[in-house]
Amino acid sequence: MKKPNKSYSTFFGYILFFLTIAVTVTVAMLLYSYADEKSGGDQGTVAAVMLLVIVFLSAACTVIDVFRRKIMVEKPVEKILEATERIAAGDFSVEVVPTHEYEKYDEYDLIMENLNVMAAELSKSEILKTDFISNVSHEIKTPLAIIQNYATALQDESLDINTRQKYAKTLVQASKRLTALVTNILKLNKLENQEIKPEYETVNLTEMLAETVLSFEEWIEKKGLTLDCDLDEVTLVSATSYLEIVWNNLLSNAIKFTDAGGVIGVSLKRENSWYTV
Repeated sequence: MKKPNKSYSTFFGYILFFLTIAVTVTVAMLLYSYADEKSGGDQGTVAAVMLLVIVFLSAACTVIDVFRRKIMVEKPVEKILEATERIAAGDFSVEVVPTHEYEKYDEYDLIMENLNVMAAELSKSEILKTDFISNVSHEIKTPLAIIQNYATALQDESLDINTRQKYAKTLVQASKRLTALVTNILKLNKLENQEIKPEYETVNLTEMLAETVLSFEEWIEKKGLTLDCDLDEVTLVSATSYLEIVWNNLLSNAIKFTDAGGVIGVSLKRENSWYTV
């Protein structure tokens, strides 16, 4: 956001301060002249009167400053403190209304606007975090359910050796899927906290996509989906582990949100120096 010109409020503050001092000094001088004239030049009387005048003017300036601080400082500070307390408590729906118009913003108004922006960004992050946890929970439940169901089925002593081997193979695939999912989550967390940096290497993108598709073969068959693959031969330099996260998420979402009996297309095209997935 472009910051407004604060010269207006600053100039107004200087003028107000100057006028207060000017009025105070002028009143003091006028009263001094009046007291001197009425007392006939009696310095003791003039001094006593001026002492009372100074005390009165000082009290008046103090009262004026109290009201000024109440309106110009304490009120916006209270609004800011209330907003920060709500944000600290996890309420990101905070929206503080600035005291002045945009062109006349002071520092407090800018702080309020920054708080609004921060609250909005935190709200977006919270929504993304909630969605991420929801998606991860769903993704973890699938291999866990497979492991539980097939492990229970293997306890049936009447199963023949071929069926047992088939079930055991399914268990291994599901456990690998679960391990890969947890590993990717940990990698994402470390990447977000800047604890690790991507390691770049030569990657056969065609083979990587094919392996990703094969890892979801069972889920595709269970949902009765048709898979349409068209992969050109592509090799590039990239971070393998993070590409795997992308492909797994894309294919997982495609399977999840495609109706039973639908078609999923996986395409990898090379056009000169550009690659389209």
